[in-house]
Amino acid sequence: MNYVIFNKDGSVKNFCFTEIITKNSTGSKIFVAVDGMSNDAYSASANFELPTGELNSLLGVTDSLNVDGSTYQGYKFTLTQAQTSAEGNVLCSIVLSNAQQVLYTYEIILTINPSVGDPDEENISIAQYRNLQNTLSSFQQKYTLYNARFYPNLAEAQADSVNLVTNQCVIVADTSNPAITPAVYYKNSQNQFVKLNTFARMNTPTCETRAVTLDSDKEATASVVVETDGSDWSLSFVFGIPRGVQGERGEKGEKGDKGDSGNSFTITGQVNSVENLPSAETLPLGTAYFVGTQTPRNVYVIVYVNGVAQWENEGTLQGAKGDKGDKGDKGDKGDTGATGATGATGATGAPAGFGEPTAQITGGVGTPSVSVSASGPNTAKVFNFVFSNLKGERGETPEVYCADGNDIGTSGTPSVTRSVLGNKTTFTFHQLKGATGADGVSIDRIEKTSTSGLVDTYTIYYSDNSTDTFQVTNGANGADGADGSDGVSIVSVTKTSTSGLVDTYTIAYSDGNTSTFEVTNGAQGEPGQNGNDGATGNGIASIAKTGTSGLVDTYTITFTNGNTTTFQVTNGIMSATQFGYANQGTEYASFYGEAGIKTVNVTIPSNSLPMDARCYDHDNVPMYIYSWRRSSATNVQILVKLDTTLSSDDDCSAYVDYVTLS
Repeated sequence: MNYVIFNKDGSVKNFCFTEIITKNSTGSKIFVAVDGMSNDAYSASANFELPTGELNSLLGVTDSLNVDGSTYQGYKFTLTQAQTSAEGNVLCSIVLSNAQQVLYTYEIILTINPSVGDPDEENISIAQYRNLQNTLSSFQQKYTLYNARFYPNLAEAQADSVNLVTNQCVIVADTSNPAITPAVYYKNSQNQFVKLNTFARMNTPTCETRAVTLDSDKEATASVVVETDGSDWSLSFVFGIPRGVQGERGEKGEKGDKGDSGNSFTITGQVNSVENLPSAETLPLGTAYFVGTQTPRNVYVIVYVNGVAQWENEGTLQGAKGDKGDKGDKGDKGDTGATGATGATGATGAPAGFGEPTAQITGGVGTPSVSVSASGPNTAKVFNFVFSNLKGERGETPEVYCADGNDIGTSGTPSVTRSVLGNKTTFTFHQLKGATGADGVSIDRIEKTSTSGLVDTYTIYYSDNSTDTFQVTNGANGADGADGSDGVSIVSVTKTSTSGLVDTYTIAYSDGNTSTFEVTNGAQGEPGQNGNDGATGNGIASIAKTGTSGLVDTYTITFTNGNTTTFQVTNGIMSATQFGYANQGTEYASFYGEAGIKTVNVTIPSNSLPMDARCYDHDNVPMYIYSWRRSSATNVQILVKLDTTLSSDDDCSAYVDYVTLS
């Protein structure tokens, strides 16, 4: 079996090829493998360029082979007449590749020779035979003792090394002193002479004879190749035999038996133009398609160029027109032929038309989607659109709490702060104690007094019988869907009890639940001497919504002394800050380079979390990303595909979105 074994670095570890193959023979095998690599990590194909200029290919079949005691897992190719039908030299290109790139290639010239076969055949002319005899005679005179040369000492052998080839043997013998045993050396690839065993200890060499067909105007040649490891010898005698002069046309031979169907080359499909070919990235290496509407059609085959799968035009399968042959005998009725190629384009059909489209909406909660189906003839095509999962998922029930600040009992400017954790919102009150003086105005109760659409109006009742109002805008309803559970809202806020200076307020929700919060009023001062009227107490004059930005509403509290403070209410989607993130951002890097898989690094803050990565070419078109990952605390590594080689003038952009942890 012919074979080639690769090392992982791409060099050849071992190979053996019988380069002469009989014309029209079948069954010759070629095995290929990679030392230390399983055959499920790659695929193998062999492409053959015949002397006629035709191309065909074989896909490897998984197999194993034992070479010098080691078993290799690889691929086997079995040659058929499709590869051996033409006399001459065949260029065999073996390609090992995975889904991303070509791993290894190996090329060998296979000689298809009709003279290799039955030894009783008259294979060469008398003149060629005599020429070969003369060459062999001179070869025997020049090469004796396995291509060895004699020198009286090693120094003369080293001086003559330029006339010696690698692995050629020399004998160093002092002919004037027969008592000294001759020494045998061979020249290695570093131009050094290595001493071998003596004649008495050398093994019998193994010999191989090969023939190479030469052009008819060349002289016959003979050469020998010697290989040794110090004890074992290998001799290869290579004879060059010129091709004979074209003989006279012979008599017509008898009709041969029907040959086997060829299977070395398969046409997968046919399209009318190159633009209709499927994506090369989705099909295996070697896939072939006919392209065109008239015969002979061009054949396009998937090949790898710089690691990228692409279609390549291999020309037509129709050879040059041959000479007109003699009229043959009437043959037997043949088997039913294969389905013929697609005929020429027919006449223009009726113009396309469209019926009235239809649309449906289905229930369901999840990712919104739409599907389209078509029915009816091309002259009245009807499209049906089906929309699914338009109902949003039920939001979480909000929880509202009120709390006293640590400074609630001190005098100053009253204020309210808001904090959010998940779906919990807490209002904290600060500095609610007014300055000592005339009785201040306090909140008696807060009630919802009206509703208009999504807007609820609440009325604040103060202790001096004055009132004020503020509004709360609820989120708009989503798309209609199946009835869900009733939402929970505030029905009323009522003062339900008083204990000393502490008033207790109860918040009633629409689902029947309640919660309470307390407000501590300032203590009544001891009666004193009548004096001048004290300053007016500082209470809340009004609460009003004063701005909206996206989902955030801003409310302003105006106090009776003219001072103001604000708080915000976020509707709908919660911000990154509410989820515990302090900030959001995007980092950027530019890149360019050779076509293939490009690694791009983008730097991000060390206390951040990457959320998404994307790449665009210089025309701002999204690029294909194989994967992205966080390779260190401050780096995100992106593997992106470059379809063509780009310079710095056509640089591309990589972006990484992130959030900063609080």
